[in-house]
Amino acid sequence: MKRIELTIFSAGLLQMMQKCGIKPEDEKHIPLYNDYAQMLADGEKSTYIQMHLSEKYGICPRQVYAIYKRLNERIDIEP
Repeated sequence: MKRIELTIFSAGLLQMMQKCGIKPEDEKHIPLYNDYAQMLADGEKSTYIQMHLSEKYGICPRQVYAIYKRLNERIDIEP
């Protein structure tokens, strides 16, 4: 498959994602988001979650929270 073929196939979804402010590289943060959400559901405090995941993923605690907040944001999908 050529790059253009995949781009054409995915054009509608890519346009919708771009319109909603979703970056393709957000995909790499899905495991971090899932870990954060699970720890939060288990009753852990946000500060502890941020510290733990910052060590696990090698990023600063503030960035952990920013990633979770961005991915957890509600978006409106208009036709």
